[in-house]
Amino acid sequence: MSEKNALKEYKKGINYLKTSCLKCRFSPDYTSAIPYLKTSADEFHNSNNFEKELEARQSLINCFQKEESFWEEAKEYEKISNIYLKSKSPSDAYDSIEKAYASYNKNHSYEDGIKALMKASDNFLENENEAEAEKCLETAFNGIKKYYHVMTMNENDSQIYIY
Repeated sequence: MSEKNALKEYKKGINYLKTSCLKCRFSPDYTSAIPYLKTSADEFHNSNNFEKELEARQSLINCFQKEESFWEEAKEYEKISNIYLKSKSPSDAYDSIEKAYASYNKNHSYEDGIKALMKASDNFLENENEAEAEKCLETAFNGIKKYYHVMTMNENDSQIYIY
């Protein structure tokens, strides 16, 4: 798919978010917009149009927030963080990963949030952004302290489970 087709998909997705008395659409249709916005964001990524990809992913986040799909919202924030990291904007990358962590916590996916912070810390270190890597580790440590009472180790397979 080309960037032109990605733009068409993006416009289709945005069209579902608009209301229209003529079409008897009185509220945005977030569920229908999501597949178009996902496709366009992925295609913008493949064509290295990160500015348009950010727009599409922000629209996706809005849809996921309205649908209360916090896990999917967090995944999009992680992708946005990676875009900012590639574009050499570490403070924006950290802000996005922190929002991802908060979204995981809204979904009670504490382990996923901590893993996202640890992965982001590694990415920051690879890009020689030690201050942001340290912030990620500090946030992860505070999360472990805060949610330790709901995290336990399963003796059989050594994975963390959330109760």
